[in-house]
This record gives sequence, C-alpha cells and structure tokens, in this order.
Amino acid sequence: MFVGPIMFPGLFEQTHCLMGMEGAMMGFYTEPEKMHEIINAVCEWEMAYVKQMAERLHPTAVLHHDDWGSSASTFLSPEMFREFYLEPYKRLYGCYKENGFELIIRHSDSFAATYVPMMIEMGIDIWQGGVASNDIPALIKEYGGKISFMTGIESRDVDKEGWTKEDVRGAVRRAWDSCGGHVYTGRSAGCVP
Repeated sequence: MFVGPIMFPGLFEQTHCLMGMEGAMMGFYTEPEKMHEIINAVCEWEMAYVKQMAERLHPTAVLHHDDWGSSASTFLSPEMFREFYLEPYKRLYGCYKENGFELIIRHSDSFAATYVPMMIEMGIDIWQGGVASNDIPALIKEYGGKISFMTGIESRDVDKEGWTKEDVRGAVRRAWDSCGGHVYTGRSAGCVP
C-alpha cells in the first residue's frame, strides 16, 4: 500500500506563520541568530512528528509543502536561503528517509530554479508545482537524473473560475510540448515520455 501524507507548512512558511512575513524577512537581516534558533526549533518539532508518523502510518512518501517565492523570483536570495535553510532541510529530509519515507516530494508552486542544486543536496526526489517561469526544459536538461520535475503547468491556467477540460488539456499539452515530451524525469528511469 502507498501512503503519502501531506506536511505543511514547511520550515520557511512556518517561520513567517509564526512571525508574519514582514517580521520574518526583517529578522533574517536584523536578528540572524534568533532566526536560526526559530528555524532549528521548527525543524526539531517536525522531526519528532516524522518519527510518530513513521511509527503509526508507515508512509511511503511525503508531499512537503512550502512555497519559496512568487512566479518571478524566490523570496530569499540563494545565498540567504543556503545560510538559513539548507542544513535544517537536510536534517529534516534525512530524518524522513531514516524513518522509511522512500520519496520526498517537494511542493513549491513558484519560481525556485535557483534553488534546484540545493534541492538535490537536501535529498528532494521530486519537485512538484514549479511554474513555467523556471524554464523547466532547461532544468530537465541540466538536472534530469538527479531530481524529478512534476511541474510546468501554470495554476492560473487551470485553477480559475469557469475552467474547462480544454483549458486543462491545453495546459498539459503546452507542458508536454515545451519539455520535448519529457515533463517528468526520474533518477533511475531516465526520461518518461
């Protein structure tokens, strides 16, 4: 049986849920030591929760939700993201893997192409939800085989009032065509048409 819980908010969103977006963003500059403490506390809490999920549910995968930007840019520069979040996410996703989760599916329906090398370093298996502004074909060409991409469909094209089956078919076709028929690439499977 395949069991895949959804976890949200992730470390970044939990930070600004606790402090407000403005407070969190200012904290990275004005109180970096305190921000590290907050992020580490949230990470420790989630790792304890992961152990309980593993014991009770025996999950196969997790869909970990944490939007990291807008459709045009990330909220934090790659350097700042690396400074504050890379190590906590590595610990967190390592905890998931150590507790039997086979797949880490990372949701971020935003621009995050500049974070892909860090996603790979964190242990993310699949990036789900990235918008087309990420230049998905270029990411597949550069990182395919190291991380899978389940992305390329713009939410605004299909998640709107009055949507039609044709809207959905068109969005899927555009993603398929722009990625050369290889929208989803796998580590071991290569490109799946």
